[in-house]
Amino acid sequence: MLGLGGLVGGGVWYMAGALRSSSAMKAVRPGATKPATGLTFWLTGDLEPGWVDALQFFDFTTGKLVNGMRPSPPEDWQAVQSASTYAGIPMHGWGWAYARNHDEAAREGAYAAEAALAAGVPAYWVNAEKHWLFPEHGGSNDPVGVMATYVDAFRAVAPDILLVNNCMTGWSSTRIRDREVELIQLFDVYGPMIYAANKTDGNPKTQRTKWKRAHDLAQRARRPWCPMLATGRISTKDGNIWGNLAGAVALQKEYPADWITFWVGPDPGPRFMSPNHVNMALAEFPGAVHA
Repeated sequence: MLGLGGLVGGGVWYMAGALRSSSAMKAVRPGATKPATGLTFWLTGDLEPGWVDALQFFDFTTGKLVNGMRPSPPEDWQAVQSASTYAGIPMHGWGWAYARNHDEAAREGAYAAEAALAAGVPAYWVNAEKHWLFPEHGGSNDPVGVMATYVDAFRAVAPDILLVNNCMTGWSSTRIRDREVELIQLFDVYGPMIYAANKTDGNPKTQRTKWKRAHDLAQRARRPWCPMLATGRISTKDGNIWGNLAGAVALQKEYPADWITFWVGPDPGPRFMSPNHVNMALAEFPGAVHA
């Protein structure tokens, strides 16, 4: 067995207390070794040339399907899906969930499930942030209970699609800290955002603190986990270096993840095939983490 709740026998995955082998095997490149590595996309129009070529080094992608109750522009996720098919890897789906109350969560969960089925994805990442978590943005006083409603509604429509928790965490707010393990256990996979940045070295200290915290939570919840990292790029807006990729390689050896994915945001700065003075090119990461 490769880690708590991880891959067994080269492709069988125990999740949520049940054997979900066919879904798990479809979620990453056939024969992928731990950690499977991925890229999470939003907009594709401003990406640097070479992003399609970079997919050959990764094991899965994720494309944005919905924004609450609205579809995401199909040209973006379809471009990711087409490039992924060419590279021989599966595309997951993701979407924003507002989930400010039980009724909205039920509608959004069912809508996201229908979009995921239509796109043919094996896994779906639920990204709920301030509207779900904070009352000042309309959020409920019971965000964990509301998310349970979302998950139930999704699974009623698409029970075979893996659900990944990509929501805000107790790092951001004490409101869910005491129930964080319960929240993680609603899902099949824990996929927390682990971003760190500064202008010198990508802030490996904060990256390490967030990574270890997430690893410990996944162990307590008995769920496979997938940190979502920054790509190591230098922001064209403020000069910040987003993440430290060598630090992530070291962390994987110390606190192993089952998957690792990178958030490819709309900033057009180079990242896929070009290193900078701090970070390797993103396309080099899969080879480095498996070395």
